[in-house]
Amino acid sequence: MLTTINAKQLSGVLSLTDTKHTWLLPFYRGKLGYPTCEIHRVRRWSRAIKRSCPQFRPSRIRIEFASPSELRFWEQLTLARGLKAEEINPEQARDIVCTAAKEMLFTAASMMEPQFNWQPFPLLDHDTGSQVTLEQCEVQSLMQVAEQLWQRWQLLGLDLDYSNRAPMLKDSSALNTKIQEQTESTSFYSLQPLFNGQRTFWDIDVKLQQSSMVAIRILRYFLQQNAVEFRSLPDLPNPLSGLLEPTAGALVACIDDSMVICRSLENIVTHAGYRFVSTQDPVQAIPLLRKHRPDFIFLDLNMPVVNGYEICTQIRRLEGFRDTPVTILTGQDGLVDRVRAKLVGSTDFLPKPPRKEKIVALLEKYLGDRGGAGTAKSPSPLRN
Repeated sequence: MLTTINAKQLSGVLSLTDTKHTWLLPFYRGKLGYPTCEIHRVRRWSRAIKRSCPQFRPSRIRIEFASPSELRFWEQLTLARGLKAEEINPEQARDIVCTAAKEMLFTAASMMEPQFNWQPFPLLDHDTGSQVTLEQCEVQSLMQVAEQLWQRWQLLGLDLDYSNRAPMLKDSSALNTKIQEQTESTSFYSLQPLFNGQRTFWDIDVKLQQSSMVAIRILRYFLQQNAVEFRSLPDLPNPLSGLLEPTAGALVACIDDSMVICRSLENIVTHAGYRFVSTQDPVQAIPLLRKHRPDFIFLDLNMPVVNGYEICTQIRRLEGFRDTPVTILTGQDGLVDRVRAKLVGSTDFLPKPPRKEKIVALLEKYLGDRGGAGTAKSPSPLRN
């Protein structure tokens, strides 16, 4: 897939998804930009800067976001503007992209059955990030490093998610005795403060400023001594908090037990300028709708426990939802299904897999110009 994108010099977004993770990979004329994943997104950005350009302060970069598409890739835009303002140089900017790309490729190496979805978009131009990209050869080199790293990680007997958790030493006094008994080196002893439950594996990796294999070797030692436990850490505050006015874009909801469908719709809907919320659990559909009060609903027909017909009937009984557009999603595009969907109150009917042009046409039909209504507060700094 990456080879094809590079060979054809395509611009767009490749989503890489499994049951737990979704990465968005922006491409600019076939070259990879800064990839994003919502799990520890801001932590990743912060440590990438600390590794490659600790003097860089994104808070100095004042940015006006022109569209929701740019908001989705604010890291890329910030790097481009930082480069233009001479706050960083091209090598530092690419190194920051490399740090995020290595984590992405590490996740990709762990995926058993990844799902790919390509959305072509005329993304950021020269002024907004196309020069902060990696060549195909750089990506291939990172891929080899990530695959080797994943092989070593598997030997630890840990799930992938532990790489985003914070290792913490249990009993330092007992561990110190073991270290003194088993090795003459003081290296492990001196590194104990890093394992304080406040840094993830990736944070420790950056702090060591060495090969990631070194961080794995140290972690393996502590695991062998049964001296470490793991804590979950929240992400750092999002630098975009408060950047958009709360009225930005109409809200579109998706109720579908397929994560692939939800992610695909999210890519299309948000790039069209609308906000998006979803659930793969049909039992949580009504609570979700009551909480978020969406302006438009995509509803899967065939789901376990509760089917789309039943949920649509319940939606029409909710106060304030009598006229909310509900489009049924299904792989069964028969006349009987269409008639039954109309009888329970659906507004429209869309065959799977949903196509971008049909989705956008439906949203424009029922929501008019309420997409892309978000305007950035101008100017607004990004805080590191």
